[in-house]
Amino acid sequence: LTHTHTHTQEPEEEGEKVEWYRAKAENGDADAQYNLAICYEEGKGVAKSEAEAARWFEKAAEQGDADAQFSLGVCYHEGKGLEKDDAKAIELWTKAAHQNNEDARFILGWNNDA
Repeated sequence: LTHTHTHTQEPEEEGEKVEWYRAKAENGDADAQYNLAICYEEGKGVAKSEAEAARWFEKAAEQGDADAQFSLGVCYHEGKGLEKDDAKAIELWTKAAHQNNEDARFILGWNNDA
């Protein structure tokens, strides 16, 4: 379940969005890094690339973005864009779940009281 993080003054056209995200992502904006990863994952405004998606998810995940941690975990679990590594997937999902990421909590089998 992917969704982008909303930015103010975000362009409407897909190609412009990608360049807008890229400029912010390269300056360390975790939301933009996550959004750029989604663009690569879905092939929106850029050629679809699992490796580029994983790379940008990783940059955002390293900054503590829970959605990126979850998505990078999926990449590791499914071997999308990087080598399959279930231990790394579980580590990332656990980090995301501790930030109340519902997808991570679900995949780990945590209930709302955990």
